Formats: sequence, C-alpha cells, structure tokens
Amino acid sequence: MAPESGTVVRTSCYETGPTGTWYWYAMKEQTSEPVLIRTQEAAPESGETKDSYNIPYQYSGYYIQIVFIGNGDYTGRLEYVSPNMMEGKPLEGNVTISYGDGVTSPRLYNAVMAAYTGADEQNGSWVWYQKGAADPDTAWEVIDGKNYQTSGITSSYIPAEGENGKVIKAAYSAVTPWYQGSVEAETGEIGKAVQNQPDPPSIVQIDGTWIQIADSTSKAGAYGPHPAVVYGCRKDGEAGEINWNAEGEDWFKNLAPNTPYDFYTRYNETSVYQESEVSGASQATTRSGIFTSENLSLSYETPEETKLDVGKILTATYRGEGVSQGVWTIKRSATGEKAVSVDAGETSPPAGCTVSLEPDQEGTGGTAVLTYQLTTADIGNRMIVTFTAKPGGGGLHRLCRTAHRRAGGKACGSAPPESTGDRTASGHGLISQISGVRTGIRHYGSGLHPAAQRQRSMGDAG
Repeated sequence: MAPESGTVVRTSCYETGPTGTWYWYAMKEQTSEPVLIRTQEAAPESGETKDSYNIPYQYSGYYIQIVFIGNGDYTGRLEYVSPNMMEGKPLEGNVTISYGDGVTSPRLYNAVMAAYTGADEQNGSWVWYQKGAADPDTAWEVIDGKNYQTSGITSSYIPAEGENGKVIKAAYSAVTPWYQGSVEAETGEIGKAVQNQPDPPSIVQIDGTWIQIADSTSKAGAYGPHPAVVYGCRKDGEAGEINWNAEGEDWFKNLAPNTPYDFYTRYNETSVYQESEVSGASQATTRSGIFTSENLSLSYETPEETKLDVGKILTATYRGEGVSQGVWTIKRSATGEKAVSVDAGETSPPAGCTVSLEPDQEGTGGTAVLTYQLTTADIGNRMIVTFTAKPGGGGLHRLCRTAHRRAGGKACGSAPPESTGDRTASGHGLISQISGVRTGIRHYGSGLHPAAQRQRSMGDAG
C-alpha cells in the first residue's frame, strides 16, 4: 500500500522504547539516491518509539524511505522502503453553490456563493469559469480573479450585464502539499435581475378628464439601464385588466368625468432586469371635462356670400373631448328665442337640422357636427350657436368665444377674445356668431322690409 499523509511509522524493543533519530527520504526509484525530507529525534513512550509525517504532495510519484538510527542504550539501524510510489491524499469535501435567502436560481447582480465542505484542506484556491448555456460543448472561460476571492474555503462572484444566459462554475483546488486534486460545482442558467416592486405612483395633477402621474419609487436601476417605467389605470372597484400607457407616457387622457380611477406603476423588462411586479394602487378622481373655445367652428354653405340666405345650410363643428356629453343650441339674437336645441348624439333630430357624432378616441377626442337650415323666422337675427354639457352629463365646463362674418365674407382681423367662462357649470356657453339672415330676394324695392333693414344695419356693424 502506498503511504499517504498522516502515515505513522512505529518501532518497539523490549519493555522500553529505543532512543534515536528518524530520517525520512524520497526516492525516484527504490534503488536511487535518496533525498532527505525530514529528521526527527525519537521520543520513547510506553514501550515504543513512533513518528508521523504528512508527506507533501510534491513527492507524489516518489518512493519513501524511513530510517531509524538508535543511540544511547541502543545502536544500529532500522529501515523501511515503501513498496509503491507515494500518492497524495485526495480532497474529501465538495463544493456547494447558493444564491442567498429565498433565491433559488442565479441571476444578474445577485451573488453566487461557493463553499468547500471538507475538513481537510482549509486554504485551497478558487477559480471561476463561465460559458454559454445554449452550447454545452463550448470551452469554459476563466473569469478574472479580481472579481472574486481566490483563497479560503468560501468565494463569491456577482454576474453582471452580458452574462445572462450563461452558466458559471466554481472550482476549488488543493494547495497544501499533502492534499491533491480539485472539486467543482456549476450554476444553472443565469437569468435577468429581479426588480423591486414599485411603490404606488404619485398623482401630479388633475386637469378635467386628464390625470398625470409619476413614479415615486427609488429606482432599482443601480446597475445597467434605468428601468423603463410604465403607468396603468382602471376604474376604481373594477377587477378587469389594467390599461397600460406606452412606455414613459405619464398622462391619462379622455377619462370619464367625475369618476374615481386606480393608477399603477410597473417597470418593463430591460437588457438587465425582468419585468417588475405591479405596484399597489393610488386613487384619483377626474373632474369635469373642458370644452375649449378654439375647437368650435362655423361654416356656411356659400362662403363668398355676404349675407345668410333663407334655405341655406349653416354647419357647426366641435372637435375635442367629451363630445358625447354635448348639447347643441341655436338662438336668434334679437329675441333670444331658441331656433333648435338637440343632443349631440340625437338619432331623430328636429326637422331642418341634422347631427352626427364620432365618439371620443383615446388621446384624440371626437367630433360632433350640427347642420341647420335657415328659415324665414331667422330673418334679421344673428344666429348664436352654443355647444354645452348635458344637464348632469358630467358637468363639462362651458367656455365662450365669438367669430363674426363681416360684409364680403371676410373674417375679423383680430384674434378671438379670451374665454369669459368661469370653471363652473354655470359659465357661458361656447358661442359663435355670424351675420344676420336675409330673405332669398337679392334685390329689395323701395319698400324694403323692416326686418331686412334691421338685418342690414346689424350685418354692417358685425
């Protein structure tokens, strides 16, 4: 049997152990010149003299010669030569891999921890390797030792960006001369880092049916690209799918007026991070929508005419949010009498008018159109067109502007006046005015109708 580390050589003589000196030699061949590797004075004990020596691994492949030479009451020489070459003692332990509390698989920016379990070699060396998980036949590449502990019974390595999709191996090798060999362990495929769950978003501002939110979390992006923030919402109390905005879009537009909504934050997947869990909810309630004056326009069947003729068509168009909540009203300026009042979505409008409605589309609003055929009852009046909110229809605010048609059909040179509406449902309506209406008779005689005379002065003054 070949000697290993810890080999004990004993000798005994009579009732007391002999005194003398031990000599240990290593030989390449059993008959070759020996090389002295150890001397030790004998220490007799209990009728025998013994010595032990952990033979260094560097003498693996050598024969060992042990010589005892007596002194004092003993003389002579005892010799032992190993029948076989020396073999180093293999490591007894294994390498284990772990990822920290609650973590069961390797991922970016999370430490991979390796430990040697044996009680023999306590000062071995570590080398870490990596290769692509998709190609197991690829050769292992050594990872720079500056990135991990290279000695001791533990070592750890933190995978960084570019290493997802790879596997890692930790190898522990014997360093102390009386041990030999190495043991190793591999990870599974490295995945992307896990992002923290975001905090509920903060409400930045509420503008009618538009709500702006913001991420209130300290970002998890300490490594690599900043997480891509996405915001979502759904009506409060609903259990359906969350409606997510495009990445980075923090406004929610054209929501239902006076309605509570729940808002959420999520971080999208990046080159480094997995998609995060959805945050808890923050709640905000929309307010009344706003009809903006610039979105109301009027047009006439024959724009080049200087006056409005009975039987011709006046068209009013509103483009924007909340069109389905609107009501069209046309009044005659002289008497304040309503010529027509009709819901923007009415399917059976009064005779002489039509309505059409393209409902709101996300982010763009909708379009409401009213056409009105002028009648003899309109002669001598300016026609005042108003687009207001339905009673109880969400409380859309009503703003005001005016636009005049002057003689010759040219628009006013000045910009429209500022809105006179307050921010309550009792504000002024969206108003546009056009010049007075005349009869279909283009040439009046000396007996001009009083209404036509009145219309002429109003039109000129427009």
